[in-house]
Amino acid sequence: MKRDSLLVHLFETISSADKAMVVLRKTYDDCIKINPDIKYSDSELVLFEALTSRFARACDLLTQKVMKTTIQVLGEDLKTFIDIANFFEKIEVLESADDLLEIRRIRNSIAHEYMEEKVEQLITEVLILTPKLFEIYESTKLYIEKKFGKIND
Repeated sequence: MKRDSLLVHLFETISSADKAMVVLRKTYDDCIKINPDIKYSDSELVLFEALTSRFARACDLLTQKVMKTTIQVLGEDLKTFIDIANFFEKIEVLESADDLLEIRRIRNSIAHEYMEEKVEQLITEVLILTPKLFEIYESTKLYIEKKFGKIND
């Protein structure tokens, strides 16, 4: 793909990711109000299910679409997710590659977690990491705007 086509694709991907982040933010804002010290009701569990699903989707859009396309536009040849995380730390989009690796680990747990007794731990981790996901996403967008120009909304 030519650089101009990649930039168009990158900006389209950011538009999709923006929408996913808005929905994640609304769900996160509802979930953060729930008292973690009592047994969750069925409706709260449904809300948490929406949160974890939206967290995983937002993570995928950021890491598998926005970041990978950014790397392609930059002409980098990075093969592994660890290489991608380290690259984004190197260009100072991330404070630490470990933050992105932890978010990805939780995303993978969401996709593969079936044990009911681990659900509460997973919910806690998602509640803790969601603000970091927002921060990394905004930092990534800022880098892209500085490097390639204003992102059309």
